[in-house]
Amino acid sequence: MSDVSQVGPQTLPVPLGGTDSALQDLTLVGLLDCLGFTLKADLDGKLGEMRGPVDGNPIADACPAAHRFPWNHEDTFTRPLPGETTEPLPALYAWEESSERVQGTLVHDFIKRKITVQYIFPELQLPWGTSARHGLAATVERSFAKAADRFFRIAGYGFGGAPDGTPLWQTINVTRIVFVGGQPGRLEPKPSGSSSGAGRSNAAGHIQRAYPCFQGVFHVLERIEQPTEVYEDFAKNVTGTIALGTDDDGLDILSRVIPTVSEETVEDE
Repeated sequence: MSDVSQVGPQTLPVPLGGTDSALQDLTLVGLLDCLGFTLKADLDGKLGEMRGPVDGNPIADACPAAHRFPWNHEDTFTRPLPGETTEPLPALYAWEESSERVQGTLVHDFIKRKITVQYIFPELQLPWGTSARHGLAATVERSFAKAADRFFRIAGYGFGGAPDGTPLWQTINVTRIVFVGGQPGRLEPKPSGSSSGAGRSNAAGHIQRAYPCFQGVFHVLERIEQPTEVYEDFAKNVTGTIALGTDDDGLDILSRVIPTVSEETVEDE
């Protein structure tokens, strides 16, 4: 008999979905979806009143849904999407840095995953392009922190069709999502020719350009569910008796029945 059970949001063995159906990491997808929603709510209005850094047109969408990627870009963040010619920016990336197994209850253990989430803004000329946007990274940081402080219960938002206000952790079946902190920075594409000591292409001359970014770290706890058969150990009433003496001539002081513990009761621990 196959051991079908959950580890966080995923059922193992993985259910079939048809030819070439995607194998997704729902934790990453959910984080990107929720954080992208909050970034839009917090930044769309302000960016919409500022001239854009590329062609002067305002950036109407602070985090387009098509620019949320559940993998490490490995410095390929400027590469256009198939069929497009422009850089997919602004963008939000998420990937796992590491994980560890941690002890939980008597019944469940957990996988503690360290997830990096990186927001990347279109290229700016330094330093004047950043003068009016020097608070961008701090705003992204605060947006992440606010979502985590709300336990990812976001007004007007529900992941994957869940009712508005449903916490993300509940929808994707993880135990906890914690925003640990982050670091602002700037990215430059890998130079194609000779480069200066700073790693910037010499072809740029005296003009310096870079992509502002903020990189945040989240810890996610995913519970390792037990197979259904484990709960059969809890399926019977247990009688306990406190007595004095021996079995033959003892005196029963107290007798109690421990009722059946259902699977639902254990799940609520």
